[in-house]
Amino acid sequence: MGLMSLLSRVRIGTRLFALLGFLVLLPAAIGGLGYFGLGIVDDHLEEMYKGELVPVQHLSGMSDELSASMIQLYLGQKHDPNVPESDLHEKTHSVDRHTDAAQKHWKAALAEWETFKKENSNEDIKPLIADMDRSLEKFDREGRSIVLEGLSARRYKTLYEVAAYQIGKLYEETERVHETLSEALKKQAEADMAAA
Repeated sequence: MGLMSLLSRVRIGTRLFALLGFLVLLPAAIGGLGYFGLGIVDDHLEEMYKGELVPVQHLSGMSDELSASMIQLYLGQKHDPNVPESDLHEKTHSVDRHTDAAQKHWKAALAEWETFKKENSNEDIKPLIADMDRSLEKFDREGRSIVLEGLSARRYKTLYEVAAYQIGKLYEETERVHETLSEALKKQAEADMAAA
């Protein structure tokens, strides 16, 4: 007995009802599979957001705060009457305004950096994280702290060489490490996208 003989014994109304049932269940099954697939995609997107975008935001925040700290250190130097461009800077306020702001931005940069390190567990970038730690420590020890101390003590003459040359080079070195780290995170995100 084949399928044809079995179907020939079933009434036409029953066959039509079975066909209608199949046509109703087919879109429901396709919709269920689509819903399941969207759940998987949503999980991957959330993982990528938490794993890659959020750390990049913290890294960018650290860089922005570091730049703001540098700006305040440079503005603080403009309180030195011996610097030709000091006439361009409004000095109706104390240099402490700049040193306080530089400190505030430095602390915010370090907070962003610590958050980045906590949220990023990728073993491939651990050496770059160590490089950034060393770069920030060197920037603080050999540049930022010296300039802050000099500005606070109003020792402008001793600051010029440190501020004009050394801190700028240290800042550029820190920014190079930041760019390398950003590139590594970008490549990691591209690899994750390709794998998904």
